[in-house]
Amino acid sequence: MSSKVKVFLLYLFPFFISAFVLFDRPFFYFSPQDPRDANLYYEIDITAVFYICYAYFSVMFCYALLYATSFFRSKKVLFTLSFLLYFFSYVYVMHFTLAGFLIHYNSILAVFDSNVPEIKDFWSALSTGSILIALLLSILYCGAYVFLTRGVKTEDLRIQNRKKLAGGAFVFCLIGTVLLEKGSFFSNLEPFVLPVTSFVRYREEETNISKILSTIDSDLFSSVKSSVPKEEKETYVVVIGESASRDLHPLYSPDAVAPSPLKDEKLYVFDRIYAPAPITMLSLFQVFFINPEKGKTVDFIDLAKKAGFKTFWLSNQFRSGNVGDNPTAALSRRADVSEFINNANPDLKNYSDMPLDENLLPRFREALADPAPKKVIFLHLFGSHAPYSRRFPPNMEIKSPNPDFENVVNKKARVAKQRDEVRSYAKSMYYTDTVLKKMIETLKAQSGYTTLLYFSDHGANPRASLNRNPKDKSILEVPFFLWASERYKDANARKLKNAAAAKDKLYKMDRLFFTLADWMNLSHPKLTIKKDSLFSPDLEETTEKEIQETPSVI
Repeated sequence: MSSKVKVFLLYLFPFFISAFVLFDRPFFYFSPQDPRDANLYYEIDITAVFYICYAYFSVMFCYALLYATSFFRSKKVLFTLSFLLYFFSYVYVMHFTLAGFLIHYNSILAVFDSNVPEIKDFWSALSTGSILIALLLSILYCGAYVFLTRGVKTEDLRIQNRKKLAGGAFVFCLIGTVLLEKGSFFSNLEPFVLPVTSFVRYREEETNISKILSTIDSDLFSSVKSSVPKEEKETYVVVIGESASRDLHPLYSPDAVAPSPLKDEKLYVFDRIYAPAPITMLSLFQVFFINPEKGKTVDFIDLAKKAGFKTFWLSNQFRSGNVGDNPTAALSRRADVSEFINNANPDLKNYSDMPLDENLLPRFREALADPAPKKVIFLHLFGSHAPYSRRFPPNMEIKSPNPDFENVVNKKARVAKQRDEVRSYAKSMYYTDTVLKKMIETLKAQSGYTTLLYFSDHGANPRASLNRNPKDKSILEVPFFLWASERYKDANARKLKNAAAAKDKLYKMDRLFFTLADWMNLSHPKLTIKKDSLFSPDLEETTEKEIQETPSVI
């Protein structure tokens, strides 16, 4: 095989392999009510015409690369160009093979925010088929690169009539660009450009998070005021769920495994709340941090402390990941009492071993027994984090089970493993409601202003638990509800009436900071409660466009 042919095939190989991803994109359903066939998880969205156009573009582009290599006649140029093509194509293809969706900056954030148990959990969640395909692709990439670079002589790459052929190749590339999807040059090079742009975006996010965390000014809200009398006892409980979506949730969906254990509690349930990001770190960062002034940041725990509250952060998750100072960990350290019940346990080596959320209840009762008259308790659950089958007791009693649940499972998933995941995911959310029921029962014995607010950090798609693409709305549609004691209801009747009126309003939780402040009857000139709180009669509803925008802290 001549050197020219080898170099041409060397450049063409990553285009060829990447085509299988480029033309087999994940197909996401924007709501559980979507009328399309929910059994379909992938659909081919490129016709045979586009296959031909892509092949045509790839061939001519590779010829242009061959021309560039022959012009310089340098092995450094050859190995640099080919290595970059292979590396970025490999990242693009492997991400899709293992995660099931195109690479995104949120994926990279999730990787660098991970800890050892989460990494182990990721690998355990992979199917044998995916691992074997990834191994085969790795061998193909390495084998093709070694075979096609071996014995290449740059002096044999001389091309006759270079100017004419180079001009022709350029014109052909332009034609291929126009014919192919979107008419964008860079969209045709997606397998090589997307990993780069995703990493650049990740670096921007990481830098921005670090910069914002370094500008926290706890004194900015030192003059915050409470409208509640000083002698009144106040207990506010914020429960943060994990990976719970409204789809199949017992409080929201008739397709749930059973009616919610909370169905008889007088809850204020909100139907159109959206998470601000598809991963925990970014979501909670946008919920609990605001920038009321340029270059200054305030977190909600500091706000509560300035208002005279003792703060507790009780978590059933691990403390932090690896992205600088993880915002969740930074937030938890600002609480007066911060406890991660799993960090002191040396036996917890995998997410599968994580204790159930009911293990937080003794710590919760201890916080309630604290003599501080005004307190805010944050409870961070492990909720419905994968593996779903380990998020509830194996012998859990389900009261009044849905007789049609198995039919629902069969409609949602065609593959047996996916059916198991859907079934377990639904049960995990039912279990979370049993834990919340116990919390509410405990709160009923408290005096004074007593209230609990629950929301999930983001949702999940149980058919693809690794999916973090925000274009899948099941990742962003989250449950959100409120319970209040009779004393709180009597004192805040107008506020709760406004909340009931906001039940069907579209609301993205990047404004939740102001709802929480209003919920606790706090006020400050820099708090835009009037337009941003769910308890305000003048709430400005989030637009559909804002929901569709890719979540970001930038």
